[in-house]
Amino acid sequence: MPKTGAVLLTIDAAYTMEHWEEKALPSFATATVEAVRSVKKLRQIARQTNALVVTGHDPAAWPTFRHAPAYYD
Repeated sequence: MPKTGAVLLTIDAAYTMEHWEEKALPSFATATVEAVRSVKKLRQIARQTNALVVTGHDPAAWPTFRHAPAYYD
């Protein structure tokens, strides 16, 4: 765990950091408005917990995370 104490895995709720930061909508969504609302709720949780946010399918963000055998304290 990072020193924040929380990791928020957005998985399919926010595919990429662009989606997370409201710069783009997900490439696939059955209900766009609901997708936006879901991310808004997750951002609120991330702020409240100071969480490390890990998006579900972002090849640009993936290298910024620690990978085995590295770990978070």
